[in-house]
Amino acid sequence: MGVRMRTFKNFNLPYIVWFEILFVFLSTISCNESPTEQEKIKDPREYTWTLDTLKYNDPTIIQSKLSSIWGSSEKDVYVTGHTDGGNAIFHFDGNKWKQIDLKSIGINITFRGEWIYGFGNNDIWIAGKMGQVHTVGHPYYWQSVAALIHYNGIKWEQIELPVLNKEFLFIRGNNPNNLWASGSNGLVAHYDGRTWTSDSIGSSCIKHGAFFLSIMEHNNIVYAVRWCLPNGYLYARINNEWQLIDSVNTYPTSDRSWRGALYRSSDNRLLFYGEKGIWEINGKTYQKLTAAGTEIGHTTSGLVEYTKGKFLVTHFAGKLYHWENGILEELQDFSSKGFIYEIWANSKEAFVLINKPGGGIFSTTYVYHGK
Repeated sequence: MGVRMRTFKNFNLPYIVWFEILFVFLSTISCNESPTEQEKIKDPREYTWTLDTLKYNDPTIIQSKLSSIWGSSEKDVYVTGHTDGGNAIFHFDGNKWKQIDLKSIGINITFRGEWIYGFGNNDIWIAGKMGQVHTVGHPYYWQSVAALIHYNGIKWEQIELPVLNKEFLFIRGNNPNNLWASGSNGLVAHYDGRTWTSDSIGSSCIKHGAFFLSIMEHNNIVYAVRWCLPNGYLYARINNEWQLIDSVNTYPTSDRSWRGALYRSSDNRLLFYGEKGIWEINGKTYQKLTAAGTEIGHTTSGLVEYTKGKFLVTHFAGKLYHWENGILEELQDFSSKGFIYEIWANSKEAFVLINKPGGGIFSTTYVYHGK
């Protein structure tokens, strides 16, 4: 979609007026794009941590595995994921967490959300699936369609794609008019600001159909990583065709796995974090950024740039790290509370999402809040 330029005619303002207008315009852009020197950045090493337990409106819920967290600010943070009562969404307003009742806001209660991402407090997406009809011959099992729900700052709405028995597991984008979602059996979809169109990558993973697939556009190339036991795959969409860049057996001796998620840094680097460390992808090449001796461990579960060039990294087994200029520094050990699923942070505060198993199907979701 092209950008239409408008030419203004019959404007005979003095040159000095045009200069003043241009100066104000450029100054405004500069202020909006770059943090001011007076902006205070809180060093994560100085955080005071508090623990929040996410409580449900329904007392019968005994299983909680909320898996994704995102915020537009430290006073507007969302968490979503699985409970045995369906999907759950919690919102933090800067003071307390509150559960959002899907039914009361017009969302089908069969919705199952897996990943949340947004571009501001009035543009938030949750990717997942929507239950539709019972499977023939099995009255207790649902068929489903890939689905999303969207918040525009006023209300939530649900969007269903005509894709049966698949689900979205991941969603991220460059801007509100260029958004990608991905999920099971190679499902990918693109949003151009008006409509969603679906596609697929590679062959189906027959034995383990619900493999994870992460997708993101970088320098006009769309990249995707997927995991299908025991292999990991790296794809790139070049000239409107998906090309396999790399595949690897995760378990024997490889130092990469492509089991994880993609992330774009503020200096426009495409990063991958997951099993066996953090990588940078550039064109059809890739290189490992976490050097030997500074490995995070088996699974990197979260990566967020809280200020330019400085990252917080989480390990699934419960540890939080600071990462800057290739150096990893352990900050906190939350392993006594459970497994870290993801992290969100800005220059002021951080929120670490943790799930603790409790025996059988019992489990609890916590949020460690650092500020």
